Amino acid sequence: MMNLRQKRTCYREGARGFTLIEVMISLSVFTLILVVGLGSISAILNMNRRAQALKLVLNNLNFGVEKMSRDMRAGSTYHCGYTGVPATDNLPLDCNGFVLGNAQGASSIVFRGKNGQRVVYRLQGTSLQVSSNGGATFQPFTSSLVRLDYVRFYVTGSQTLNNTQQPRVTIVLAGTAGGAGAETPFHIQTMVTQRLLDVP
Repeated sequence: MMNLRQKRTCYREGARGFTLIEVMISLSVFTLILVVGLGSISAILNMNRRAQALKLVLNNLNFGVEKMSRDMRAGSTYHCGYTGVPATDNLPLDCNGFVLGNAQGASSIVFRGKNGQRVVYRLQGTSLQVSSNGGATFQPFTSSLVRLDYVRFYVTGSQTLNNTQQPRVTIVLAGTAGGAGAETPFHIQTMVTQRLLDVP
């Protein structure tokens, strides 16, 4: 029969296991991998949030341009440039072509909306504003996360009656969209033709 001392020795010799140092090293490596992995996942989630916010801003901008286009398409009597003088703003005025190498155009436009009320779009600072009451009051038209650096309206075919060209407005917008650290430049150009037939 084996004594107790021999049993312990046999157990120790045949036993397989990890030392304390091996366990600590493996836990340290696992923790390091976990920290790096969580940092990467956090960065990916942060970039996804920024991309979603930028997408929302650009969708709002596209919706705004589409609404402006619909308003102009249903309107008439386009006046390039807003003066604030109703007697002047109620007359059609074209602004197209080039003068001394510079494209004519205005950062504001006035036209008669489908309900007969004068509608004004204008660049004020770095945002676009709209007035549905002939310029008496203005509301912001673009989001605060959209910074417009360039806005131009080009009007053709509105000034003369019985011409062979249907009145049309070319809209050009340029600027940046997004918040700090996630700004994206954009350049949008669209053309709107008056829906109401104006040619003989």
